[in-house]
Amino acid sequence: DYRAFLSENRPEAASPGEIVTTSGKVIGRHEGVAFYTLGQRRGLGVSLGDRAYVSRLEPESQRVVIGSKADLLRSELLAKDIVWGGQGCPDGPTQVKARLRYRSPEKSATLYPGNDGRVRLIFDQPQGGITPGQAVVFYRGDEVLGGGTILKPEKNREFSKKSTPKFCNAHQL
Repeated sequence: DYRAFLSENRPEAASPGEIVTTSGKVIGRHEGVAFYTLGQRRGLGVSLGDRAYVSRLEPESQRVVIGSKADLLRSELLAKDIVWGGQGCPDGPTQVKARLRYRSPEKSATLYPGNDGRVRLIFDQPQGGITPGQAVVFYRGDEVLGGGTILKPEKNREFSKKSTPKFCNAHQL
C-alpha cells in the first residue's frame, strides 16, 4: 500500500488540502497531494457531473486541481538531464518527432536547445500525458537525437521562436 508507505516514510506527504476546479472553486478535501497523479480519473472522491481528471498538482499550496480531459492538454514542455545522440546538440531550433510514452506514437514538434542543459519542445498539436519526471525522447528521421526528463509542461504559452544560443551543457553518447 503506497499510501501507508508514504505516510510512514514521508509524513509530510500526508498533508491534507483542498480539491478545487480549474476555476478555483473548492469541491472537496484530500489527504495529501502525493496520493494523486496527473491525469488520474478514479478515486478522486469528488464528482463534477462529467468525467473529471487531475489536471494540476500544487504541492506548495496543498491543492489538487480537477478539470476536464481538455485541461490536460499542453502545447510545450521543458526537459532537463538531456543525453544527446551521436550528432550532439543541434545548433538551433530543429524539427523532431517526440515520444512521451513507451508505446505512444511519435508527435511532431520543434526542439529548442537551451543554454542551460535543458530543451524546450513545442508540439505542432497540444498533447496529453506530459508528466514531470517522465522521459521524453526526440528523433530526427530514424536517428535518436536525444532524450531527457520532463521538468514541466506548459499550456499554450507564447514562446519566442528565435534561436537559442548553442550551449548544450548535457551528456553526449
